[in-house]
Amino acid sequence: MPYSDILSDHRLLLLIKQGDHHAFTSIYQKYWEELYNAAYKRNRDKEQCQDIVQIVFIDLWARRDDLVIENLQAFLQTAIRFQVLKQITRRPSAAIFLDDFEQIISSPVHTDDPLLEKEIIKD
Repeated sequence: MPYSDILSDHRLLLLIKQGDHHAFTSIYQKYWEELYNAAYKRNRDKEQCQDIVQIVFIDLWARRDDLVIENLQAFLQTAIRFQVLKQITRRPSAAIFLDDFEQIISSPVHTDDPLLEKEIIKD
């Protein structure tokens, strides 16, 4: 019987801090699907969403001694959002979009626009 059926998230986190792999597995089994779905809502790349969930859980295990988590579900959801945004900003297509957007915003006002408008109205 998985720990998550018996123990609260708080107790599972205490066990993880002690290096309990079964507690970690219980948390993973309890939350992976919810976290994958949250990532998929923001990023429709299935493989990348799987990677994002893995990164979040790897980080949870690696930083287990230092983390102070009051609400595990909220912590994991926030970590997923952060990782999705991080992945999106690393995409080459995002960089192209941002370059185009920056060019539109920073382009100077065309000084000949009023003159062109008058010519169009005359004709």
